[in-house]
Amino acid sequence: PRTEAAAELRAAAEHDRAQLTTLAHSDVAPSPRRRRHPAIRALRDWRTWYFGLVWALTNVQYYGIMFWLPLLLSHINPNASPPVVALLTAVPYSCASAAMLGNAAHAKRMGGRRLHVAVPLVVGGIALVFTPHVARASAPLALVPLALATAGVWSIYGPFFSWPAAWPGCDGDDAACAVALINSLGN
Repeated sequence: PRTEAAAELRAAAEHDRAQLTTLAHSDVAPSPRRRRHPAIRALRDWRTWYFGLVWALTNVQYYGIMFWLPLLLSHINPNASPPVVALLTAVPYSCASAAMLGNAAHAKRMGGRRLHVAVPLVVGGIALVFTPHVARASAPLALVPLALATAGVWSIYGPFFSWPAAWPGCDGDDAACAVALINSLGN
């Protein structure tokens, strides 16, 4: 087997050498295969636009939590001082950090991205809807749906932005342009 592989390599090298010699002695340059720029290919791909829409809708939830979380916590507990509100604000983000790592590791281990993006977003959206109802019943308990909502939104980063690299026919440049365009469309 080793001699066969060496013979194949020598034959391939001789074939390449013959082609290079022919090209060097011909007056016609080979025509390069024209491929569109990766940004153009990303713009023409429907998946880029679909993911841009998903990311835009996700950012509604993301920015809603990020901008309104301290205000929500101060309204849930009106007697809390600003340092206490700041500490309470850290709780959902701590849960989100753990969820990001767990969801990305699970997505990598299972090899799937679709459910690792959809399920956290749905759970986060439902938790965000139930937050005011839970807050009316118990102020401290309202932190649970807020933490779930925050964890749901933040935990999709790994699976979501690694998805374009797994698209069929998408090489490194295409994936980079697709991620950049998705992020631009979503923001």
